[in-house]
Parts: sequence; structure tokens; C-alpha cells
Amino acid sequence: MRVNVCVPVVAVLLLIGAWPVDAQTSMRMSIDTPAANSTVPAGAAVSGWALDLNAFTDSGVDAVQVWASQPGTAPMFLGAAALGFERLDVAQAFGAQFGHAGWGMLLPTAMAPGPWIVRVFARQTSSQTFAIVSEAPVVIAKVTLSDLACAAGESPQWNGTIWICATASGPQGPTGPQGPQGIAGPPGPTGPTGATGPAGATGSIGATGPTGLTGATGPTGATGATGATGAAGLNGATGATGATGATGATGPTGPSSSNVWGDGSAGVLNITSGNANWVSAPPAVALSGNLQFTDVTVDPGVTWIVPTGLVFKVTGTMTIGTGATLQVQPVGGDDKGVSPRAPFSFGFGEKIHAVSAAQILTADRGGGAGASSNPANAASGGGAIVLRALGGITIAASGSIEASGAPGSAFGPPFGGFGGGGGGVIVLASAGSILNSGTIVARGGNGGDGNAVSGLNCGGGGGGGGIVRLLSPNAANVAETGAVLVNAGTGGATQGSGTPSDGYGGGGSGGQGGTGGVCAPPPFPALGGFAGLIIRTAIDPTALFR
Repeated sequence: MRVNVCVPVVAVLLLIGAWPVDAQTSMRMSIDTPAANSTVPAGAAVSGWALDLNAFTDSGVDAVQVWASQPGTAPMFLGAAALGFERLDVAQAFGAQFGHAGWGMLLPTAMAPGPWIVRVFARQTSSQTFAIVSEAPVVIAKVTLSDLACAAGESPQWNGTIWICATASGPQGPTGPQGPQGIAGPPGPTGPTGATGPAGATGSIGATGPTGLTGATGPTGATGATGATGAAGLNGATGATGATGATGATGPTGPSSSNVWGDGSAGVLNITSGNANWVSAPPAVALSGNLQFTDVTVDPGVTWIVPTGLVFKVTGTMTIGTGATLQVQPVGGDDKGVSPRAPFSFGFGEKIHAVSAAQILTADRGGGAGASSNPANAASGGGAIVLRALGGITIAASGSIEASGAPGSAFGPPFGGFGGGGGGVIVLASAGSILNSGTIVARGGNGGDGNAVSGLNCGGGGGGGGIVRLLSPNAANVAETGAVLVNAGTGGATQGSGTPSDGYGGGGSGGQGGTGGVCAPPPFPALGGFAGLIIRTAIDPTALFR
């Protein structure tokens, strides 16, 4: 039985066996020859195909290695297979991109006769790991006399196990007697048909037979009477042609796709540690007002800080590198954001309805702020950002996009804790694919603890979780090894003793904010907010933004 298995690269050269991993892997491979459990001679061909469904170009496989082992022996490296063989059947099954996913090589002629397990490992171009293995048990046939082609000065010899070529020793023996005549072979094929002979002379024309009798003519039926033709009516006069009406005004020109993905006029944007702070030290490109790029890349490990309300249009791809972070600053102030109702006193901020949230395509509003005794001290809701990349959006391992609400604080006696801000709004849109191996975060902020210096002060309510919108053809089944987090903030703690002061409510967003603690008897602790919304729209979103 042939087995296709994904394996960690560390295990490729150490283990004879392999084990299955995530069933959603994009790797595919097949050994076409030799067939499983077949008997083949040494030097036989081993071939098949391998591909990565997530590859952007070609097969997504840049190396194939062939190993083999006999029972009780260590694996033996047989060689690297040649790549790029045309496979029309694979192209028909998986797409024209994979039309040259074939590979192949010849087994070494030195392989000993007997049972072998042939294992083939394919290396994924994107990860540079041997991410899939396929195996086929075969039997290497003994070498027969007819298999040998000995060099000059050598002759076939039986070593007790197989026939081998060896230098002749001793004088040549006399010619043996002629063997008996072999049995007669089967009859040869029938020869071609001979040419057609000449045509014989035409015979004489026979006599004409007598004419038969003419049958009697039947009677003619009576003709019916023709009705009278009615008089033709008079033609009415043709009316005059009316005047041509005036041509209506030309309507406005419809939008083009450049309005959605931009025209790339700002070129390539590469975020490094030197130009990453767009809040306190914005570079010239951030101040230009033109956020239409061909490609955007955030270097590994860099934290890119941007203000809320930005919309990026990218004609190519947008990539958040390994360990990099795109951090959206909170809104600031006590704005209610997407929440229909701001929190007041210990009351919570309301959540936006899910149907309304599913229409959000802009970065106009983020999460709602938490309640406080003074607007200047309110915990801001998370910011809002829209990333549109025609070619695709990739968040690498340990990378992240963050737009979380700020945590509440304890302002001072005699106040309860302030409410946490609601999570922000993140919109990712692409006509290609969205690949998330890191995290997309729009959390609500935690409520502040009550002040412990003077009086009995209750904690603030947690902020509601934010909103993450994913719009792409693969949005319903985004290949995610990371996470999308829209969890809410927790309620703050009650502290101190004496005169009671209530906490303040948490801000709303995709989820409802938590109620602030009520310390007046009977006391009621602060509550955490509610989780936000993850909305997936599995289409090419171009038309939605026009």
C-alpha cells in the first residue's frame, strides 16, 4: 500500500517511518512507478508527481529525494530525482500551474535482490522543509544471465546467488556439441492478397419483357364553388413623422478597479525599524496622502505603529514578516465608535448589530471608549484600519495585526475603576488569498481596578471584543495556523473599604461592554465584556468597494 504523509523536516533523514499531520496540508504527492508490491529489476525507473496547492507559481516543490531500506537495515539515500516532467493529468486535476509537477530517476543497479521499501520525500519551496513523503514496497528481482552485458575479457559466472561478470580464468574449453533443434515457431502472417484479374466480357442484353396492362382512371371529384372576393378597403393616410427628442445628458463614468486596489503610484513600501513609527515620527510617504502601493512588506521583527483611520490600497501583495507587528493606535478620547450607545456611569456600552457590522468596509470608526469620571481619562476604543491587497495578504509566523482597546485605570480616590475600551475594527480584503500564520487581534481592554487608597471602590467593566472582517475568495476556509482574537476585556477588582464608589462601564464594539461594579449595598462586582465578531465574506470583493 502506498502512503502519502507530511513529516517534520527534522525527521526526514532520521526515521524510517512517518506519521500524518494536519489533514488540511496543501502538499500532494504520488509514486506512479513502480507499483506497490511489484517486482522490478535493479535499475528500474521510479517516477511520480509532487505539488503544493498554495504555491503562487510552478509546482511549489524544489527538490525530491529518493531513499530505500530493506527489513532491519538503515535507510539508504538513492539520489535526487529530476524535476519538471510534463504531467497533463495533474494539470487537469489541479490546474495548469502544476502541468510540470512530474519527477523521476533510475534505481541504482547495485540494489541487492529482495524486498525493499522505497520512500520519496518532496521539499516545499515556501518553507524549505521536506513536508511530505510517499512510499512503495517493491521486490528487486535477481539478476539473470540475460540481464548481464559483460565487458571484453569478462564472462558470466554464477556466484551461488546471482549471475555476475568476472575475468575469465583458465583456457577456453572446447566448443560444446550442437544443441537439439528448437521447436517450430508459429506460422508467419498471411501474405498480401494478389492483384485482381481482368474483368470478363459483358454478356448480351436480354429481351425486353411485355408491358403490363394500364389500370382504369378513377372518377374526378366535383369542384366546390369559389366564394366571392370582398371589396378592398381604402388605405388610410400615413401620419407625419414626429420630431426627434433631445439627447439626454451623459451619465457619470462608472468606477474602475483602481478605485479599489489603487494605481500603485506610490511604488513599493518597505517598513523597517527606521520608518516604522507613523504616529510620533511619520516619514514623508505617510504625510503624502497617497497610500496606493504596488507591494507592502513589514520586515521581520519590526513593529509598525500607525494612527487609526488609514486605508491602504495595494496592487500586489501585503506581507507582515515573521515576528513583525502592525499596531493600530487607539482612537483617543471618549468617542463611542461603532457602538450604538456609549457607556454611562456603571452602564455598559452597546454592541453593534451583526448585520450592520457585516457592512463595514471603511476605517471611519473603531471601538467605543470606556466610561470614566472625565473624558480626558477615558480608556480609548481600539483603532480602525482597512488593508486592500489585490494579490494577497500574508501574516507570517509570530506576525500580527493589532487594534485592541485600551485598559481602564483607577484614577484616584474616591473613584471606582474606569471601563476598558472596546476592541477595534480590522478589514482585510483581497481578490487573491488571505494566509494567516500569526494573529489578528481586536480585543477589548480590561476594566480598571477600584482605587485602594480611600473608600470601597468597585472595578470598571471590561471592553467588548472588536470586529475582524475577512473578504477574499478563500475567506470561508482561510489557511490559518495562527489565530483571530476578538475576546473581551475582564472586569476590574473591587478594592479598599469605607464609603462606596461604583465602577464605570466598558465600551462597546462587536461585543457588548461589561457593567461597572456597584459597591452600594447590595454590592455587585464588575463584569467582563462580551466577545466580538469575526465576519468572513468568501467572494472576490472588488465590486463591494466600488
